[in-house]
Amino acid sequence: MIGLVAIAAATMLVAIAIVAPTSGQSRAGLAATFLAHRRLRRARRDGDASLVSALEAMLAGARAGLVLSDALALARDRARGDLAERLATAVTNEALGVALGDALAAVRAGASSTVDALLGDLELCARARLPSERVAALAEDELSTMRFARELTSDVGARTAGQRFQVWLLAAIVPALALYLAVMSPTLADELRSPLGRYVFIPGGVLFEVAGIMLSRRVVEQACR
Repeated sequence: MIGLVAIAAATMLVAIAIVAPTSGQSRAGLAATFLAHRRLRRARRDGDASLVSALEAMLAGARAGLVLSDALALARDRARGDLAERLATAVTNEALGVALGDALAAVRAGASSTVDALLGDLELCARARLPSERVAALAEDELSTMRFARELTSDVGARTAGQRFQVWLLAAIVPALALYLAVMSPTLADELRSPLGRYVFIPGGVLFEVAGIMLSRRVVEQACR
């Protein structure tokens, strides 16, 4: 999914470079928006990658008899990115007097699917006031599931690395070729700057690019099943 977003963003940036006005302020705004989305994706990716480490810390704390809020504080220290921020906010709000279940529910908005599922389970534990041994059992089950999913993802990724690289390579040719032709042919660049180019050719090209990547990825995924 990250590769798909990157290719679509690259295609859109090439289109903008061809038809956008020369205003430095407009370019700065577009660059700031792109960087903000990129930082958000990186934070979510880092958070998902640290789920196992965070759960291991929480499991150790629960087995030692710590209550859920203290176990979450240990998990926060091992978490990274978006997950660390959400756990830190929940633990801080709980220390300020907010019920832990409400604090966990408040930080679920906008989380990735895996982080949201974990926070939802922790919210249920907090509202049910489960003892440490029950929290440890839940953390152990979650940890086993995530480890299996990580191993499966790694195996599938290794099997499809060559095919996925070909998909990205072929997709990258399109924006690169468009930029090259626009630079080498002023007539083509003028055509792309026209209303027909801005509202028909370029949006249509971006849509076909994204659709082609999605279909190619689906073909690769189906072939590996």
